Parts: sequence; structure tokens; C-alpha cells
Amino acid sequence: MENDAACMLVIIGATPEGRRDLVGYQVGVRQSARS
Repeated sequence: MENDAACMLVIIGATPEGRRDLVGYQVGVRQSARS
């Protein structure tokens, strides 16, 4: 049975002044597998 779900990884960095900046992101599908 497939149980895939959409997911997004977001990386946010901060400057010494406290400003937040988007470093990168990746959109994909989360896959779970049973062994």
C-alpha cells in the first residue's frame, strides 16, 4: 500500500544582525518503506 505524502525541506540562515534569509528549499515526496 502506497502512503506517499508531499513534503518540503526549507533551510533558513540568520545573519549576526538577526536577519533571516532563505538559503534553499527542496520539494519532494516523502516515501516510507518497511523492511
